[in-house]
Amino acid sequence: MMPDDAEWQIRQRLAQAAELKERLQRISGQWTSPDRTVTVRVGPTGVPVGLTINNDGLDLGGRRLAEVILEGFRKAGQQAGEQARKAVTDTVGDTIDIGALLPGQPNWGR
Repeated sequence: MMPDDAEWQIRQRLAQAAELKERLQRISGQWTSPDRTVTVRVGPTGVPVGLTINNDGLDLGGRRLAEVILEGFRKAGQQAGEQARKAVTDTVGDTIDIGALLPGQPNWGR
């Protein structure tokens, strides 16, 4: 391999890394309950960033409302995880461990 080839490959990898970082930062997951009483949103690492409960949701009672909210965060997190896996595969192929890119991520239902 000639030095120009090595430099080109390094620049290519750096461009891929920058593109992947940008794509990962834009990821979010959202889920709305079937009865539309609860909507949740998560960020790129599955961390909750939004929760909306309409007045009918309050009628569910504490225990059921908590179950619906947790289900929503799990499903929104799975959605974000799928987006992250697709971003990695589309950008650099399937040879990268997404866990290494997003440390501390929750288990997105693998």
